[in-house]
Amino acid sequence: MHNHELNKELEGHLMVGLLKPQEKEFLDEMTRNLIAPRNIISTLKDRDPNNKTSA
Repeated sequence: MHNHELNKELEGHLMVGLLKPQEKEFLDEMTRNLIAPRNIISTLKDRDPNNKTSA
């Protein structure tokens, strides 16, 4: 359960709640551009080696 409304496009994606604000913006932009989720995760990890996000 969340204490805020999720963006309808991202609803149901657990990783959204674990991301930093700038990563959420990046995710939203990539999603709007129809980038595959595996490519988004890979790019997030490349940008931040400490990112432990997985699908």
